[in-house]
Amino acid sequence: MTKGLWRLGDLVDRVDGEDGRAVVMVGQDVLVVSPVAAAILDLLIAGEQSTASLAESLEAAFGAPVDATSEALTTQVVQSLLEAGLVVAC
Repeated sequence: MTKGLWRLGDLVDRVDGEDGRAVVMVGQDVLVVSPVAAAILDLLIAGEQSTASLAESLEAAFGAPVDATSEALTTQVVQSLLEAGLVVAC
C-alpha cells in the first residue's frame, strides 16, 4: 500500500446505523463497516486525505489506541477499505 493520498472510491449508497456502523453499497456489493471505517469515509467525502491526516482525525474523534499507533491502525482500516473498493489511492 502506498503512503500517498486517499480518496473516496465507488460508493453507491450508504445508510448509517445508530451504533456508528454503516451499511454501504459499492458496485453490487453490500457491506457493513465499523464506526472507524465509517468515519474515514466521512473524512474522504470532503476530499483527499493522507493516512497521517486520517489517523490524526480519528485519534481526535475516538481517542488514542492503547496497543498500537493511530497511523498503524488507520493503515489497516484503509487497506480493508481499499480492498473493498471504498477508497482508492490518488
